Amino acid sequence: MKHRTGMLVALVTLGAAVTACGSSADSTSPSDSGSTLTSAATAATSTSGSGGTTASSSDAGSSTGSTAPGGSGTSTDASRFDRAADALAAGDFTTFLNLLQLSGLAHDIEERQVTILAPTEDAFKKLTKSDLADLATNPTKIDDILKRHIVDEVLSFDELAAKSSVTTLSGDTLTVSNDGGTVTVNGAVVSKPKSDSVSGEGGQEISVLGIDTVLLDGQ
Repeated sequence: MKHRTGMLVALVTLGAAVTACGSSADSTSPSDSGSTLTSAATAATSTSGSGGTTASSSDAGSSTGSTAPGGSGTSTDASRFDRAADALAAGDFTTFLNLLQLSGLAHDIEERQVTILAPTEDAFKKLTKSDLADLATNPTKIDDILKRHIVDEVLSFDELAAKSSVTTLSGDTLTVSNDGGTVTVNGAVVSKPKSDSVSGEGGQEISVLGIDTVLLDGQ
């Protein structure tokens, strides 16, 4: 219930922001709209009391490893979801982390071995006012879109690069391409992780890979 309440707070905040954007549609760019979503998600996290520390990294689009909140180093006894959250917090994935914490998908991640395809902050800034309005008026789409970014198996960057498709928790099949070492999933460019701690190597239960585009439904 707390997660659902938090998600509703996020959507109310987001809806108000979209309405405000609509009053100045001619002067607002898609980048501005993405910033609005970032602010809405961050504000909702604070309002709902969700835990977790978020911070942006200078290494945009890369997993920087699993670090315990407060910079105390790698957590060895954290839950699978906590390890994913720490890795997202250490990278350029603040908006995605905020929405994931509010979604109630922690159980799904704890019960499965997964690869999270995490959109960067710049990826969210690409969303248009129309995209934001659609999300604000369709609450269930947030969970659906988040599940679309979680692959139902652990994959390292190289293992993903060798595939032609992957299946997500939403049931969608995403197309994987490898063009001279540039790996894409449904057209979104995947970044190689900076750290081995959540890279999917060595029998890990979770992998976090950055992508440069939000994978909306039908994309």
